[in-house]
Amino acid sequence: MYGVPSKANPGAEKDSNGLRCPRPKEGAPITPDIDPRQAAQPHYWNKLFAGMSDAYRNLPMSQKAMDVSDFMIASGAAQVLDVGCGMGRWCLYMAKRGLTPTGVDIVERAIETAKRWADMEGVDAAFAVASATSLPFPDESFDGYVGSNLLDHLGLDNARKAVEEMGRVLRPGGVFFLSFDGPDTEPSPHEVMPDGSWYFIKGPFTGLMWRYFSDEEVTDLLKGFELTGFTTTETGARWVFGRVPEAS
Repeated sequence: MYGVPSKANPGAEKDSNGLRCPRPKEGAPITPDIDPRQAAQPHYWNKLFAGMSDAYRNLPMSQKAMDVSDFMIASGAAQVLDVGCGMGRWCLYMAKRGLTPTGVDIVERAIETAKRWADMEGVDAAFAVASATSLPFPDESFDGYVGSNLLDHLGLDNARKAVEEMGRVLRPGGVFFLSFDGPDTEPSPHEVMPDGSWYFIKGPFTGLMWRYFSDEEVTDLLKGFELTGFTTTETGARWVFGRVPEAS
């Protein structure tokens, strides 16, 4: 449910609580008010993408990506921002469907790969290294926003910031798609962080931060937006479609 499993992190060191914690990417700032587990997430994702091969590009496109692209097209969205785009598969697919996508991710290695694949396939898609909580775009820059299993990995406060940024960069009437994982009934060993997020300390997801958002928390997170679709899949994942209210 968390994507491609990572290998155990031999470079992990113990944090102040004695837990195994991956070292943050060199130069990443750590301040007293930022949990070291949260600061370590760029390191985790960079390591994960470093272990992925070019074969990833040739995997069949998911029905989820197809449905989201259909939604964007039906909604009249043209310029679409994919936040947490990874290596850009959804962006390349959306571009081939006639949309104009921009993908951002905190993982430099993933963005480098996305740019290379777009050039290889002659696809018109833009990519940049950026955080969901501080997007480098002017207000009202996009017609559509995609955040597939994005907010689950940000923690509660950063998820709220990301939603604020989503509202800022979307135009009035702009649409969005967000997805959230269902509850994990057989979790790997983890530490519960103050906001309820989990930090995995053993198993294939060692070093990953994840938080389960209840249905009520999802709707509260998105108050102020118009929700046009809220679907729970067979796995318990939630697919949320919505729009920014038109300016009055």
